[in-house]
Amino acid sequence: MSRLILIAALLAMPVACATRYGPGWQGSAATPFDTARRDCEAQAVRQMAKMPRDVAFETCMAGQGWRRH
Repeated sequence: MSRLILIAALLAMPVACATRYGPGWQGSAATPFDTARRDCEAQAVRQMAKMPRDVAFETCMAGQGWRRH
């Protein structure tokens, strides 16, 4: 019984302090997701003349500690 409890406790521990947010995003020591998303959406609009919006958005999110998984 104690072995089962130990296994359950180990499975419940976060792996490398990674945080998953919604479908598709994972961050480690990241800016809070909603803050990063809001900032990066605004930055992506400003960068549209230089690069595609989705590239600018994902680059910004990576800079704030978030990546797609």
